[in-house]
Amino acid sequence: ALTARADITTASLEKHGFSGCLYKPFSQRDVIDLFSGIIHLDVKPDIIHSGKDSKSESEANGMKMLADFSTLLTFTGNDKVASANILHTFIHETADNLNVLSEASERKDMELIFATAHKMLPLFRLLKSETCVLPLAFLEGERGKSSGLSKSLPMIELALKNVNAVLDEARKYYKENYE
Repeated sequence: ALTARADITTASLEKHGFSGCLYKPFSQRDVIDLFSGIIHLDVKPDIIHSGKDSKSESEANGMKMLADFSTLLTFTGNDKVASANILHTFIHETADNLNVLSEASERKDMELIFATAHKMLPLFRLLKSETCVLPLAFLEGERGKSSGLSKSLPMIELALKNVNAVLDEARKYYKENYE
């Protein structure tokens, strides 16, 4: 199965006859891992080539970053203009989504909060930003439930704080690499 929905578990899909699941966004490694488990292949890691060093840019210089921007830029190769454009778009779209999330929180517009979390979640999964994935996935999962603002408020605040931290990191990364 292939899905972007966070509320669907692999176990529930397997009960309905599926052999596994890829959650969007996914990488080449995710596809190979899934199929290797199903048809029992022994795939060597070196057949996957992303054009990057095996050490992610998020761990460059011995510093652990909140997001792995190399996953966002993998397919640009050495094209600095394309990489700069993609990162610039990420920064602006994330800032816009952060503003929507903040304003929706102030207005207690739960449906907009859940919709915005749903919109943001796949990208933060791609970036392997667990600090953002956790609160965004929680908020997405609350859609359609009657738990309301009181249960969601701590996760809204955590999402705002953590997404803002990744946004600051993206701006710094952009400045260091593309200005």
